Amino acid sequence: MNKTWVAAAALGLLLTGCGSDEERASKTAKEENAPKEEVKKQEAPVKTAGETKEENPEAVGNVDSKVVAAIEKDLLENMKYAEEENIEKYLDTLLISEQEKELTTQQMEPLFQSTDLDYNLESIKVLEAADDMAKVEAVQTTVAKKVEGNGQFKNNRVSAIHTMKLDNGMWKTAATEIKNVEYME
Repeated sequence: MNKTWVAAAALGLLLTGCGSDEERASKTAKEENAPKEEVKKQEAPVKTAGETKEENPEAVGNVDSKVVAAIEKDLLENMKYAEEENIEKYLDTLLISEQEKELTTQQMEPLFQSTDLDYNLESIKVLEAADDMAKVEAVQTTVAKKVEGNGQFKNNRVSAIHTMKLDNGMWKTAATEIKNVEYME
C-alpha cells in the first residue's frame, strides 16, 4: 500500500481542488471526463460502519462502537478547525513532525486567505483497530462557498484511508492514502 506523509494527506483532503492552470492542464483524461455532479451540504448524520463483525462483514474483527464514535468525533473536529480556518487547532488534530506542521501551515494559509470552504464527512468505515491505532476509510466532500482574488478551488469528493493514532486521548491522523478524487461542479 502506497502511503503518503500526513502533511500531503491532510492537504489532499483540503487542497485536492486547488492547483494552478498548469496542474489542471496535466490532469488525466479520466479525471477531466469523469461524470460531474452537484454537491449540496448534507445535514444527515455521518454513515458509520465497523462496530461489529455482524453489522459489517468486511470489518476486521470486532471494533468497539465507542472507538468508532471517538474516531468520528475527532475526524469531525479536524474538519471543523479547517472550516473555521484555525490552523493551530487543525494541526493539533494531526500526528506529524514539526517540519511537516510548518509545511502544512505554509500551504494552508494562502488557501484560508483566498477561499471559504465547506467540509462534509459523508461516511467513515473502520477497517481495523487496535488499542492505539486504527485504519479508517472516509469519504469527504469539500465545496467552495467563496473564492477570492487569484484563489482557485475545484469542489471535490475524496475517498481516503486514514491511519489514526491515539495520542493523549484523541485519535489523530498520522497518515493518509488518497484512494479517489472526484471533481464536481
